[in-house]
Amino acid sequence: MNENLNRFQRYEAKRADQRNATQISRADAVATRDKRRETWASPHRGQPSGLLLDQKTLALRASLLNDRSKVEPTATAVPESTVTAIIETWLHRNPNYYNSDFNGVSMNNFLAKAWHEKGVTPSIELLDSAFTWLNANGHLENDPRIPRRRGDVTRTACPSIFQYETPQQSAERELNEANDATEKRQREDAENRSLSFEELKRKAHEGRGVISRASILTFQG
Repeated sequence: MNENLNRFQRYEAKRADQRNATQISRADAVATRDKRRETWASPHRGQPSGLLLDQKTLALRASLLNDRSKVEPTATAVPESTVTAIIETWLHRNPNYYNSDFNGVSMNNFLAKAWHEKGVTPSIELLDSAFTWLNANGHLENDPRIPRRRGDVTRTACPSIFQYETPQQSAERELNEANDATEKRQREDAENRSLSFEELKRKAHEGRGVISRASILTFQG
């Protein structure tokens, strides 16, 4: 099952290849994930050679790697088959819902936020609440194939996807940002080693900028 697809997109894919799709058990998926995470959090992975990182960056990287090594609790998680059945039932009951990729992302993010922040499991009632709230706040698009009826109020702004970042996605983003900062520092160090002492002094002076007399007087009050 493609983990990049949200539950609504997986429902559409399931209808097309239900008979031929290879099903992966939950246990196999968890084992594969844990094995991959062991390589991310391995204590044998050292810092980039030839680079002296400040303590704050080192602490951030160590903290992120430690978080990635923790196994997410799955004891209270709702089985995927149950979630799929709930969504299928809800979709059949709500033919007015436009099952597009755009709307699927908004709905999936709403469910993820309810689960991670409130511990609310997916249900027909939660999907009803998600549909009502997202539609009222401009996070769902209408079916363009259905003409607008006379008297309907048109929206003044285009709908926007309801954004939510899960804890795992947040950790991945922060880790990528830390890696980008490390690579940037490496490039700067390599560039600085090729400069002369005078060029380094000039670069440091330009980095500090020029402070005007007016700025000094303003600072002094």
